[in-house]
Formats: sequence, C-alpha cells, structure tokens
Amino acid sequence: MSGIFKNHLDKFITISPGEFTDVCGYFEPMQVRKKENLLTAGEVCKHHYFVLKGCLRKFFINEKGVEQTTEFAIENWWLTDNIAYEKQLPSAFFIQAVEPAELLCINY
Repeated sequence: MSGIFKNHLDKFITISPGEFTDVCGYFEPMQVRKKENLLTAGEVCKHHYFVLKGCLRKFFINEKGVEQTTEFAIENWWLTDNIAYEKQLPSAFFIQAVEPAELLCINY
C-alpha cells in the first residue's frame, strides 16, 4: 500500500511486513477532489480517514448559516467525527477536502 502509512504506524508500533499487509486489507485507497464532501451533517459517520496527501477539514454550520471549521487534517493525520463514528450516530459535522487529496479509508 503506502510507505507513508507504514512510516506512520512504525512511530507507534512494531509491525511485520505480513501484519502490515493484513492491516492494509481493511483500508480502501481514495482520491477526492477539492471541496468534495466525505461526510455531510445528518449522515451516520461510517468512515475514518488517514491523509496520505492533501488536506481535509471538519466543520459545522452555525445558527447564522456560517461554516465554522473545528479541525484540519494534513498529511499523516487522521480525521473523522470520533463520537459519531464510535457510536454510529448521525454527525453534526461535515468533512470536506480542502484540496485534492489521497486518503486511506477504513469502514466501521
């Protein structure tokens, strides 16, 4: 899969090449366009994203209709709505690509 992802994991755990292959089997590579939404408010959050290249942002729309960004995920970072993902609830957030991005996506 990706040397970037392997280097990221190596910072935290020791993993054999076979184990890395097994782990990679749970992830789907994705390419997204600038401003493409990966999650829309009201949807159940079913994915967690690892950024190989590019940038994502998590935001909500406030009562005045203004977007408020709460998080960015740059290369080598993870992004999801953690509570909605872990509990499989509808999210109050949007996740959107700030620029074209290459991601690894794992399903709940």
